[in-house]
Amino acid sequence: MQNSSAKNIEHGVTTKPTYQTRRARYEIDRCEPQNRAIETGRILFHALTKGHYPGTPVPENILSGLSNIGFWNAGGAQDWGLDEHRNEGIEIMFLLTSRQRTVELFLGEVESNPAISQEPWTINSMVEHCGMGVTAFSKYCRELVNSGPMEFLNHCRLERAAQQLREKNGLSITEIALACGFNSSQYFATRFRQHFKMSPSRFVSEPGKPVPKNE
Repeated sequence: MQNSSAKNIEHGVTTKPTYQTRRARYEIDRCEPQNRAIETGRILFHALTKGHYPGTPVPENILSGLSNIGFWNAGGAQDWGLDEHRNEGIEIMFLLTSRQRTVELFLGEVESNPAISQEPWTINSMVEHCGMGVTAFSKYCRELVNSGPMEFLNHCRLERAAQQLREKNGLSITEIALACGFNSSQYFATRFRQHFKMSPSRFVSEPGKPVPKNE
């Protein structure tokens, strides 16, 4: 394995976010402080790499799925821009950047995070958020949740609304509908009836009755 030189540390690849949420943005680490230290000889460095990570580039068809393998050793003070830390042992890094994984992460947030599901999503804002086209995004949604994007969003909103209705937290049906992302109580009532086969008011008045399964 050859020591990396300055010419093969930088690969000229434009970075895009791997995934972003409303609170955080996850990007590929360009390892710029390490690159500067490697160039000046302050780090002993040997690695094979693909894409953004420093090292000697290897073809994509070799070690499929691997992003980087190698080692580096900072023999002196780490005063070249990286916060002090210690890495000991073996670190194996795989970068999950598939478009299907991006959609899976997004749908997981919609399902588990009320603050995400109540936002005024459209199909266009969803695909822009995930960085892909409508056709591909809809295809992955079907594969992952057996539903279209907007249908899945409404499903998550309705399930959360039903939970709040059963908890009897002092909010009215309209307040719960708006809090869960529906823009009107009338539309909420229509979708609720289609999903649960009963009206929201009946759902509240019959707390002990099993919820009909949506067919």
